[in-house]
Amino acid sequence: MINTMTAFTDEVDDVEYAIEEILGQLDLDGLLAESVGIVSCNHDFTETDVVRALCERLPFPVTGATTSACAVKGSKRNVAPLSILVLTSDTVRFRLGLTGDLTVENHREQIRGAWEQAAEGMEGQPSLVLTFLPLLVKVSGARQLEVLSSVAGRSPIFGTMCVTEETGFVSSGILRDGEFHKGKLSIVLLYGDVHPRFFLGTISEEKFFKSKGVISEVVDGSILKAVSGKSTRDFLLGLGLSQDEEGRILIPGLFPLAVDFNDGSAPILRAMLATQPDGSMVLAGDVPVGATLSVSTIDAEEVGRVARRTLDAVAAEKGYSAVIINSCAGRYHVAEEFDNQLEIDIVRRHLDETGRYLVSFSAGEICPVPTQCGALENRFHNFTIIACVI
Repeated sequence: MINTMTAFTDEVDDVEYAIEEILGQLDLDGLLAESVGIVSCNHDFTETDVVRALCERLPFPVTGATTSACAVKGSKRNVAPLSILVLTSDTVRFRLGLTGDLTVENHREQIRGAWEQAAEGMEGQPSLVLTFLPLLVKVSGARQLEVLSSVAGRSPIFGTMCVTEETGFVSSGILRDGEFHKGKLSIVLLYGDVHPRFFLGTISEEKFFKSKGVISEVVDGSILKAVSGKSTRDFLLGLGLSQDEEGRILIPGLFPLAVDFNDGSAPILRAMLATQPDGSMVLAGDVPVGATLSVSTIDAEEVGRVARRTLDAVAAEKGYSAVIINSCAGRYHVAEEFDNQLEIDIVRRHLDETGRYLVSFSAGEICPVPTQCGALENRFHNFTIIACVI
């Protein structure tokens, strides 16, 4: 059994006030044998040392990631607070690992080393892995997850890739025990009687173009060079998308790509980032040759529709200890045309009665999907809202 506490502060500059506000919401005397804190906040809280000071006062390890927006029960609307979810238990063991700075050359060794560090002395496989990925240009989230999955065996992996509000996400990073890390990956292994349930929302079926293609050429995992024998640009133009005078696809962020691995699992979404001069498209995650590709459209109404459908399913769960929700920053920005607090408000309406949740936004979402044979496959998503019920 896991017990849960949540707390928040909006105070960025007055460090002592911020710490006292959070400690006043946490029942530290109610902590059980083992505990871990999951923190989500804007980068400003690391620059003013609020995160560091908080971790120095807490009697358990803390990890997490920066975000563009987040909430727990009671946090103010239209404010990006520092939010913390505390998991505490007498029967579940929490083991943490942290890599060094990841590079193309060392990321496999580093991720395996972090796993060995966390799993040392433990028997069997963890029941759940929580992970926090750095946003790196040369080591994609999909590649980080691929290595982590290879050492995790059949353990399900759930998590987020760090993000921040400003253009370029230059201030995004991973948090571990008060320290800000630009290029490190963090994991929490949960051992014991934990039975996580996973939920994800993507795009409604009616929002897809009818024509599909087959991915025929990919470079470096995430550069989509050709679809059904055509350049990616020509394939998209054939569907009715437009280009500017320099041949760049217009507003690609409103056209998520759905990638079907053809293994019986639900398609995953990929965001288009930039058109290359040769007509290829840079994506926000790797895709495999041979997968079926569909193009969809997204708007604020669709963001709300999918979030409500996903949270309806989450709220129907009974007897849970906590819910961790990550939604794509792309969905957050699409919703800005209506209200960028749209998804947070939907979470509040569905889950405030229990209050045992943390919702934040992400540059990439990590959530298992069931395959045709019933097994879970760990996948890296874009444009998706995901939830882990513990």
